[in-house]
Amino acid sequence: MSLDQNQSRRHQVVEDNIQHRDKIGRIIEVDDCVAVSHNNSLIIGRVAKINPKTVKVFPVDKIKSSWKKHTGYNKYSDDCVVLDGPDITMYLLKKP
Repeated sequence: MSLDQNQSRRHQVVEDNIQHRDKIGRIIEVDDCVAVSHNNSLIIGRVAKINPKTVKVFPVDKIKSSWKKHTGYNKYSDDCVVLDGPDITMYLLKKP
């Protein structure tokens, strides 16, 4: 096995074992709903991807910008709090 193949294999193993924890120590997984701060406000979002250092979060609310496709936010896992099902349900029922 060449050196490049060996490094690629080790890199793959490291990426598969990435575990991020939120502010209170719960494990963050793909498709979890989280609360994060963005531009001095709080947004409720869904985790779409887990990167080595950050998580990609898309807002649950629709973005009111027709000229730009929303690409999500990369947030550090320590800036997130995982929300449970009842919390998300109440948020969606209360929003106008």
